[in-house]
Amino acid sequence: MGAIENYLNRVRRDTIEAITSQGMSASGRTAKQLKVVATQGRDALGRFTSEMEGGQLLGPDHFTFLIHGRGPGKMPPVANLRVWVLARGMDEKAAWAVAKSIAARGTGIYRGEKKGLAFKAIVEQNLPELAKDIGELHAQLVASTLVEAFNANTSSPVGISRA
Repeated sequence: MGAIENYLNRVRRDTIEAITSQGMSASGRTAKQLKVVATQGRDALGRFTSEMEGGQLLGPDHFTFLIHGRGPGKMPPVANLRVWVLARGMDEKAAWAVAKSIAARGTGIYRGEKKGLAFKAIVEQNLPELAKDIGELHAQLVASTLVEAFNANTSSPVGISRA
């Protein structure tokens, strides 16, 4: 695994822990849908390159509502809320009432009554480890490049090697 994939896996792990500890997980579906996709060897346009490393943390469409909440307006999908209310031990008919309430008032996170998922903080708290990983990889690359350059440009039978 590369540095970015490791970073994204740490962000995923910490996000799942936060969702659980904040009581945001009813059925566990959101956590199960968070996936890390490594894009090593591809640039942003999907073209092959052997030197690039990247990745994405993918999740369900409703993930953003855990962070910012959902404002009033259009009714959310009742089918999704049915799974949520059943996981919370409520009657499935409550899904319609919850959907109407969200459409009328928005969610508690949106209204500021509940704390949203601090996803930005999770992303930022994992950056120092990413920087360390990238720094180590970069140092190895520089060392290898210097060794190769020296050995290619010297007539000495000794040369140098990486330790």
